[in-house]
Amino acid sequence: MFAQVVVPVPLDQAFTYAIPAGMSVPVGARVLVPFGPRRLVGACVGHTEIPPKQTPKPILQVLDDEPAFGPALLDLTRWVGRWYLSSWGEALMSALPSPVRRTGVRRYENVARLAVPPAEALRQAAELRSVNARWARVLEDLAEATAPVPVTELAERLEISSSPVLTLARRGLVVVEKRAMDAEDPILAHAPTGAAPPPLNADQAAAVAAIVGAHGAFRGFLLYGVTGSGKTEVYLQAIRHCVASGRQALILVPEIALTPQTISRFSARFSRLAVLHHRLTDAQRAAQWKRARAGEADVVIGARSAVFAPLPALGLVVVDEEHEPSYKSGTAPRYHARDVAVKRAQLEGAVVVLGSATPSLESWRNAQDGRYALLRLSSRVAARPLPPVEIVDMAGETGVKGRPLLLSRKLESAVRDATARGEQSILFLNRRGFAPVVFCPACRTVQKCGHCEVAMTFHKRRGVVICHHCGAEAAPPALCPACRQPGLKFMGMGTERVEEEVRELFAEAAVARMDRDTTRSRGSHARILEGVADGSTDILVGTQMVAKGHDIPGVTVVGIISADSGFQIRDFRAEERTFQLIAQVAGRAGRGEIPGKVFAQTFSPDAPSIVLAARHDFEAFATKEIAFRREWIWPPFTRLLRLVVGSPSPEESLRACGACVEASAAVLGNEGSLTLGPEPAAIPFLRDRHRYHAVFRAKTWESLWKVASAGTRALRAWKSAEAVWDMDAFDMT
Repeated sequence: MFAQVVVPVPLDQAFTYAIPAGMSVPVGARVLVPFGPRRLVGACVGHTEIPPKQTPKPILQVLDDEPAFGPALLDLTRWVGRWYLSSWGEALMSALPSPVRRTGVRRYENVARLAVPPAEALRQAAELRSVNARWARVLEDLAEATAPVPVTELAERLEISSSPVLTLARRGLVVVEKRAMDAEDPILAHAPTGAAPPPLNADQAAAVAAIVGAHGAFRGFLLYGVTGSGKTEVYLQAIRHCVASGRQALILVPEIALTPQTISRFSARFSRLAVLHHRLTDAQRAAQWKRARAGEADVVIGARSAVFAPLPALGLVVVDEEHEPSYKSGTAPRYHARDVAVKRAQLEGAVVVLGSATPSLESWRNAQDGRYALLRLSSRVAARPLPPVEIVDMAGETGVKGRPLLLSRKLESAVRDATARGEQSILFLNRRGFAPVVFCPACRTVQKCGHCEVAMTFHKRRGVVICHHCGAEAAPPALCPACRQPGLKFMGMGTERVEEEVRELFAEAAVARMDRDTTRSRGSHARILEGVADGSTDILVGTQMVAKGHDIPGVTVVGIISADSGFQIRDFRAEERTFQLIAQVAGRAGRGEIPGKVFAQTFSPDAPSIVLAARHDFEAFATKEIAFRREWIWPPFTRLLRLVVGSPSPEESLRACGACVEASAAVLGNEGSLTLGPEPAAIPFLRDRHRYHAVFRAKTWESLWKVASAGTRALRAWKSAEAVWDMDAFDMT
C-alpha cells in the first residue's frame, strides 16, 4: 500500500510515498515527507496499490491523530486549486491556519520588550535609522507598547523577519524572553447573556423564514438590506435554527469588520463559538481550529481563510459584506472566499446567505437571473431614517495658503455643532500617513521609492517616509535628491494630517485615529473602539477601518473627506467601489435615536456613483452600471484572467509577457479576447521587478484555463521572469 500525497509546491500532482510498516496514514491526515533536499508538510489524499516507477521514499511522520481534512474539504480544496490555477497542495495548505501547517504547535513564544527607557529607545531609533531602518521601526514600536510583544506579531506587523529584533537584543537595546502561550481567546471568555432576541420586523421575519425553510439542501440567498436594517439579527436567528437542528454554521466577515463588537454579538447568543482571526496567538488559533474540527463549536466566525474551517456538519454559510474586495486573496491560490463559500455550500448541501447593503454586481445579477433568491430589508430597524447625504463641491472651497483644504465650511460647522451637543462624528479618508507626496518646488520632482515606481508617503509622527507597497522607509531628505535644493513640500493629505488639523480646529474635543498605523499592537483596535462606544471619544478619524462592523448610536455626523479618490485608479470597477464605500461609510450615521447627516466632499459632484450613493439608490446605480458592463463586456458578463510578468530586466519582462500573450491568443481563438496588453502594469516597477501585464476575457473558465496553460509553457524559456495568473481578478495594479 502506498500513499498519494500533495505538498505545497506549484506542481499540480500527487506524489507517491511508501507507508512504513506499522504506520497508519488515513486519507486527509497531514504528513511529513522528504521532497528533494527538503522536508515538507503535506496531506494524504488517497491510497494506491500500484507502485511508482522509481523506488518511493517513505513517509517520515503522520502529524494528525484524526484527519485534518474530511472528504468535503478535500473536494473543495481540489476545486480551489484547479479553478484558481494553483496546485492542490497549495490550496490544501492555505486551508490551514499557519500554526497548524507546521509540524507542531508552539506552547511558548518569544516576546520582546525594551531594555532601555522609551525616551532612550526613541533617541537610538533616530540615530540608527540611516544604518538600518528596520531596527528603528522595532524600537519605535516597542516604545509605544504597554506590555511585552510577541516577536512573531512584531515581525508580522512591521513586515520584517525576526532578525532585526534579535540583533537589537545582542546590542542590549531589547530583551527577548520566552512566555507561555494562552490557548484561550480572551474575546470569548464570557458566557452568553441568555437575553431574548429582539422582535423582528416584517422584512426580517420573511428573510429568516425563507432561509430556515431551505434548510437541508443547497440554496443560495442574497440578503440585500440598507445599512442599519438588521441583517446581523437575521443571521443570528437563522443560525439559531440551524444549530437547533444539529447542524453547524459558518460566518465570514471582512477582516477589518471582525471587531470585538461583532464577535460579542455572536458570543452573546452562542456558547459553542469558535473565532478564527489573525490577532490570536499561534496556540489560540490552533485551539480554535481544533475545536471546530472536533465538532465542539456550533458556530465559527472568521475572515477570508475561515471559509475552510473544518466543520463536519455544516448547514449554513453566511458571507457578510459579500461585496468586499478583501475576500479575494492576493497570494496563491488567489481564491475569492465568497465564491468558495458558495461552492462549499453546494458540495455539502448547505444554505448560503450573501449579505450586503451594496451587493457586488456579480451577486446582484445572479439574484436577478434567479441563481440566488433575493431577500430585501428595505428600511432601518425601528423605522429610523437613512441619513441625508449632502454633496459638497470642494471647487468652491478656499483654504489657508500652503495647506490642503481638509474640511469644508459645512462639514467643519456640523462637527463643531455635534461636539457641542455631546454627539460624535466620524471623518473618513482612505489614505493613511500625513502626506502622500514629498515634492520639490525647484525641480518639480516627487520622491519615489527606490524599489517601486510609487511616491513615498510622509509619516510625521515617526518622522519617516514610507513606501506603502514594499515597506521601505527612510528619513525625509533635507535636500531634494535630484537637484540638491532645500524646501521640500509635504503635499496631499492622509489620516495623520486630518487628525492633526482636527485637533487644532476642535481643541476641546477628544480625537482618536484608527488606521493601520494606530492599530498595530495587540488590543489597540479594541481600545480605540471602546473609547468611541463609551462616548469618551468625540471625533474618530480613520480609513476604511471605521466603515465596517461598527454600530455606534452616538454618531450623528459623518464626513467623507475625499469621496472621489477611487476615480484615480484605472479600473472598470472604480464607480462600483466608489458607490459602495460612500454608502457604507454614510451608513455609520444616525443609527441611534438622534438622526444623522453625511457630508461627501468631492471635486466630481456630478459623478453618477456619488450622486446615486447620496440618494441611497443602489438599484438605480446597479441598473446603470450593469448596462455599461453589458455593452463593454465586463464582469458579470464575462470572466477575467489577468497575467502579470515580473523580471529584474524591463526588456525581459516585456518580451516574456509578449510571448505569453502570443501563445495564449493562439489557443483562445474565438472563445474570448485579449482585452489589454501587453503593457506596463499600473505600478510598472514593484519590489525591484519590472512588471508588464495583460488581461484576457472569455465566457467560460475552461477557455481561460487554456490561456494560462499555454502561457505558462511559453514562459519556461525566460529564466528570470515570473508570472502570476489571477483568475476572476480584482486588483488591477
